[in-house]
Amino acid sequence: MIWSAFFSYVIVCCFSPGPNNLISATIGSQKGVWGVMPFTLGVMSGVFIILTFCVYFVDLVFSFFPSIERFVAYLGVVYLFYLAYKISFSGKLEEKEQEEGFSFLTGISLQFMNPKFVIYALTVTSAFVVPYTTNKYLLLIFMIALSAVAFLSTFSWAILGSFLRNFLKKEKQAKIFNAVMSLLLVYTALAMLFR
Repeated sequence: MIWSAFFSYVIVCCFSPGPNNLISATIGSQKGVWGVMPFTLGVMSGVFIILTFCVYFVDLVFSFFPSIERFVAYLGVVYLFYLAYKISFSGKLEEKEQEEGFSFLTGISLQFMNPKFVIYALTVTSAFVVPYTTNKYLLLIFMIALSAVAFLSTFSWAILGSFLRNFLKKEKQAKIFNAVMSLLLVYTALAMLFR
């Protein structure tokens, strides 16, 4: 395995703007670092579940379901539009309303409809993991390590959002921030749709 290519791919894919990171920044700006923890742990769990599926079924997926990438992309685009809508109209939320937002289960479910992540998971497992080992313990270590990187990336974006929290206490700034985050999600969705 070419470790530099592996690390470069993982870091760029995980830390670049995408649905998980943008939503984490938004939640971090609204609820602070600890308020985003359920969503972030959900993302990490969803990542682990999908990586497990990819590690053990990557050949099956590629051979029997070549069109699955397009289906996941369309489903993901619809979901990203929904999330963009939800974020753009959230404004300055009351504490009770915030707690009903993005939960642990939202973090998990987003992974199944996140084309950026599904493509990343299929690529990282088929190009960097499965060809180099079939040892179940090493595969488990890879899945745990990649899940930890997903946690670190979403949590670092939450910290960024948290730093902006004091700035966003006013309704106007909160609306502008939410609009920018929503537009980035819409851009992400359109980029995935028209690639």
